[in-house]
Amino acid sequence: MFDLDKWQEILGTIKKNKLRTFLTAFSVAWGIFILIILLAAGQGLRNGAQSQFGNDAANSIWVDGGQTSMAYEGYKPGKNIQLTNSDFYYVKNHVEGVDHASAVYDGRAGKTLSYKNEHAGFTVRSCAPDHCLLEKAKIVKGRFINEIDFNEYRKVCVIGIPVQEALFKGEDPIDKFIDVSGTKYKVVGVFNDPGKGDNDRIYVPLLTAQRIYNGKDNINVIWASTGTVSTEYSEKMVTEIRNALAKKYHFNPLDMNAVGVFNNNVEYKRIMGLLDGIKLFVFIIGVFTLIAGVVGVSNIMMIVVKL
Repeated sequence: MFDLDKWQEILGTIKKNKLRTFLTAFSVAWGIFILIILLAAGQGLRNGAQSQFGNDAANSIWVDGGQTSMAYEGYKPGKNIQLTNSDFYYVKNHVEGVDHASAVYDGRAGKTLSYKNEHAGFTVRSCAPDHCLLEKAKIVKGRFINEIDFNEYRKVCVIGIPVQEALFKGEDPIDKFIDVSGTKYKVVGVFNDPGKGDNDRIYVPLLTAQRIYNGKDNINVIWASTGTVSTEYSEKMVTEIRNALAKKYHFNPLDMNAVGVFNNNVEYKRIMGLLDGIKLFVFIIGVFTLIAGVVGVSNIMMIVVKL
């Protein structure tokens, strides 16, 4: 039942103690505000890290060659391990759990691109047809490199939106030829990639790049996605890949410098766990901040009642 006398008494007390009322309300509001800010900051950190992983396949394994640091089977330390196409085909076709796979030769090469009177410098990355699935590159026009392009050494390319804007100036680039440091490539597609700097490049078939740039059958990096397998199983895949390469190239499987096998599944799980811990810590700090504000308000209220 509505008691008018009590509300009049409350309003009268508030009018008599305006400063104390303001400070009390401010304390509560400030505690809630701090809690919200801390929770938002914790969630923002997690979302930022998750978005960064989301730009590329987080459930992936990277393999690159290195240099041995242990003597093994009569071989001295310091032997270079150069990965080849056969290693890529092994990972793609024989390692159970691999969903998609690609390989890169000279993947960070910056070259001069030309079309008619326009010139620009962009990264030229050689790759396999599955690469767009690993990079999360979305085709906005045309298509990506396919198996026929790959196996028949076709001189085709897929360009990022900035490349299109720099060279074609509003002209449709599909089926046009761009000059890449003296080699003509036919544009078959345009892509958009949310990753930082990933749009500032063009993709060409791996086997074509090896032939044109005298790369033999060498590759720099193998990149494979692991689908929906568990983190524990992905670790078994890493061990399988390392052991197979160790047997082929005669190095100690325990030599981490000989071949780099980086498991993004483990790194993703570790970072997400760390950020979840930070989020929980921030939540606890925020709750204690709010409790401290409530205690302060309670003390003020008690003083007012005693008075």
